[in-house]
Amino acid sequence: MTYSINRQLSLREILQQSAEVIMRNFDIAFVQIWTMNREINSLELQAHGELSTLCPESDICIHIGKLLASRVVAEGQTIASNSIPDSPLLIDASWARHHNIIAYAGLPLFVENHLVGVLTVFAGTLLLERTLSPLAGSAVTLAQGIMRKETEEALQESEERYRSLVESSDDPIYIVGRNLKYLFANEKLLSRLGKSLDELVSQDYSQFHSPEGTQEFSAKVEQVYKSGKPVSYEHKSHRDGRVFISTLSPIINPKTEAIIAVNVISKDITEHKRIEEALRNSEKNFRNIFRFVPESLIVLSDQMKVLNSNKAFEEIIRRYAPKINISEEELRGKIISELRSHFRRKKHGFIEIKKVSEKISVDDEKKELILEFDFAGKIFAAEEEDIVVSLKDITERKRTEEEIARLAKFPSEDPEPVMRLNHDGTVFYANEACDSLLVDWGWNRGEKVPEYWRNILTEVLEKRTTRIVETQSGGNIYSFFYVPVVEAKYVNLYGRDITELKLSEKALLNSEHMLRKLQKRTEEIVDEERRRISQVIHDDLGQHLTTIILDLESVKLEMLKQGKNPLSIVIQRSMMVQKIDDINMGIQALVNRIREIATELRPVILDDLGLSAAIRWKVRQFKEHSNIHFLFKSVPVDISLNPEQNMAFFGIFNEALTNIARHAEASNIDIKLIQTPQSTTLQIDDDGQGMTMQTIDSNYSLGIYGMRERAQSVEAKFEINSEPGKGTTITVKL
Repeated sequence: MTYSINRQLSLREILQQSAEVIMRNFDIAFVQIWTMNREINSLELQAHGELSTLCPESDICIHIGKLLASRVVAEGQTIASNSIPDSPLLIDASWARHHNIIAYAGLPLFVENHLVGVLTVFAGTLLLERTLSPLAGSAVTLAQGIMRKETEEALQESEERYRSLVESSDDPIYIVGRNLKYLFANEKLLSRLGKSLDELVSQDYSQFHSPEGTQEFSAKVEQVYKSGKPVSYEHKSHRDGRVFISTLSPIINPKTEAIIAVNVISKDITEHKRIEEALRNSEKNFRNIFRFVPESLIVLSDQMKVLNSNKAFEEIIRRYAPKINISEEELRGKIISELRSHFRRKKHGFIEIKKVSEKISVDDEKKELILEFDFAGKIFAAEEEDIVVSLKDITERKRTEEEIARLAKFPSEDPEPVMRLNHDGTVFYANEACDSLLVDWGWNRGEKVPEYWRNILTEVLEKRTTRIVETQSGGNIYSFFYVPVVEAKYVNLYGRDITELKLSEKALLNSEHMLRKLQKRTEEIVDEERRRISQVIHDDLGQHLTTIILDLESVKLEMLKQGKNPLSIVIQRSMMVQKIDDINMGIQALVNRIREIATELRPVILDDLGLSAAIRWKVRQFKEHSNIHFLFKSVPVDISLNPEQNMAFFGIFNEALTNIARHAEASNIDIKLIQTPQSTTLQIDDDGQGMTMQTIDSNYSLGIYGMRERAQSVEAKFEINSEPGKGTTITVKL
């Protein structure tokens, strides 16, 4: 006996119908159908039939260990008896005697070793094997129906709980059953597969993935069902080669504790894998990078022994040792000795080394080498930490700063603005050139500058670096050069009026813009001239040559009428006729060629019938000289592009075909022309050998450059995508 599950009914309504069916088919006096609620460790009465006045109308819950249904749960097997009087398993034995109930049976409802409920029946006749066996079959069907309905309700509840969460996720999230059919998917996956939710639900996973990928996924789903634990694995999509790490988690029915489906979250780790690969490659080259990096680096042990040094550090030793009058080894020792004094603190600092001289002179105070150092980081070796120290030769910079500081002692003579700000942002000096700026900005000597300027001041002091800031005053643009004097904890600001420079930059940008407009206008003039020449060749020369053909034909007819019988005249006429025929054929060929030239300059069909017709004509013409298979799909609407736009699209199409024929070695070309009231899109796909992005991005290919320029001339968007061995796609959208 089978039962159909109506998805519109609740579980209780379905089981009530099932109870009534069992009573009609098995001559049963009284039927009860219970479901298992493991959350509260009890049975819940869902349906009963006949003699219903003896059962409460509200929900009935009995604890496990009591009465017939509880005993079935406890023993996990069918309990049946044809001897009912005074049975302790009945609700009311006297009630059974009153209604002539002589037999009962309790059947567990199992689905794959999961108890989902109990079926209890009471009969006024003996329950023999011929009745119990079909009842057992009905119990199996009931169990499956309960499991399916509870699964649907649980899935619906689960879906409602986290639908808003998964829909906002940037990762594909979906639910599948054990049979690998989709039960739910978020918008990210639907967009990736190009399906709506209604189209995807109940579809098999294998329809969207390779056989190998499906087999691997199926094994992971089965692993989740068997272990009840989440499983993660990495895989590559056969659709676009992107790499994902998918986490499969069980969805458990809280009432039955059975796994009803698998939730899958697929995270795109393509970029992460690319970074990992780049890191692996960079590690291979680390030693070379360390060796030749422009910054001076040394690696010290915990005992301050030099373990390694790069080329830039050795160059400092080689260059400065002769200037200081010591050996390279001695200079290296001096630097290490200075670093040792800072080792425990591992802070930023400076090393200053003076020239060594036997004579006392002014030059003895001159610092020949000034190094700025940082303890950059640690390299963890087997049993100790190696320390990386970066050193920067700032000798020239320090001398320049000293010179600037020396010159800054006389800022009043500078025609440009010069200010000095204390470390807290107070203006404690400004020359006369600053007066108009201070008035315009509302600043006063002896007061703090606004927060923006103070933030810059703090940055240059802390980082011991310079900074250039542009600002305005009275319609002019000024550039201020921040120069920190770290030891004195103040910053000098050297201003310069750069208004003329900015105006020149703007003029240059405008001239470039005008140049592009001029180029566009030049192209328009050339196109207009081509159109005019095309019209002249097609209408004027063609008409004249046709007239000549008619005139020659008339001459031929007249000549055939002249003369009568002289043999010489006949021969002469025959030869002239042949000659005229030759002229006729040549002129006809000339007319055809002139029309071809006119068409090549600007296809008349483009203006008369539009872009779609012109493309079809070009495809037919191209197929006559190649073995390439074409597929052209056009979705036009009742719109028309202007002549300039038509020519731009057709020129790009013509150039694309030429490039494919010359370089692509393609067998198939797919062409799509989609026109809507809002846009026109032309897409050309070939299955040729493709090209690298470097080739596409460079200006080396005049064909690609020309297509880009045509698109820009009509403000259309031009895209080209290609990979070696995977063909090329060109898209133009206006």
